[in-house]
Amino acid sequence: MSVQVSFFTTCVCVSRWIKKLFIHQVEASMDDTPFQMCPGIAKAYKQLEGTQIGPGWHRKALELTGGANGCTHLNELLKPITTTAVQSIWPSGDTDMVKLGANGLLNTCHTWAQNSSAVKTYLPELYKPEPPKR
Repeated sequence: MSVQVSFFTTCVCVSRWIKKLFIHQVEASMDDTPFQMCPGIAKAYKQLEGTQIGPGWHRKALELTGGANGCTHLNELLKPITTTAVQSIWPSGDTDMVKLGANGLLNTCHTWAQNSSAVKTYLPELYKPEPPKR
């Protein structure tokens, strides 16, 4: 008895301009899919080029690629892009961008906790010695 298991292999690669978090280039691929027609929708994700990551970006992305205009699996990969993009600006040295990101990320993880040494060192105005409330 042999059993063949097929898995999805999907990828969304986004490059962005550091300033203002505009998406510069999108490459979506669907290498292993259950239906031959699935990979044909990957090009729809080019519509995200020129959009700006920020409040409401995921909603805008779904307006462009949601439902029959996209792929559920690729759209699920879009969700962490906002957080990842904002967190990646930290080493950019752009103080305004770091502060913008910090306001949205405070208390979302251990490093961004209001009582962390990173917040105390880099964003002392947001530092509080007590741990965040659960």
